[in-house]
Amino acid sequence: MTYRVVTSPDVQQTLDRCTEYLVQNGAGPDRVHHWLSGIFDLIDELAEFPRRYPVTPTPPGDLDYELRRAVYGDYLLFYTVSESERLVTILTFRHGMRDTKS
Repeated sequence: MTYRVVTSPDVQQTLDRCTEYLVQNGAGPDRVHHWLSGIFDLIDELAEFPRRYPVTPTPPGDLDYELRRAVYGDYLLFYTVSESERLVTILTFRHGMRDTKS
C-alpha cells in the first residue's frame, strides 16, 4: 500500500542550495539532473517502502516519534512514518558532515 510523502520547506531549500553549489562549481546539466534524479528516486521509494531505512538512535526522551535516516551519497535524509495517516514526512536533508545539533 502506498504512503503519501511530504517534505518540509527545509528540504526544498537545501536541494536548491546544493543545486546552486553544483552549478557554481562547474557541474553540467547532466550531472545536476542525475544528482537530483537520484534524490527524487529515493524519495519516491519511501512511498512504497517507508521502513526500508533504519531508525536513528536518539537520546531517551528527545523525540516522541521514530526518526529514520536514509543515506544518499554524502547526504542524509531524515524522515518519520505515520502508519495511521499512511504518511512519510521528510524533515530535513543535509550533508553528512554537518553538525547534527544545528
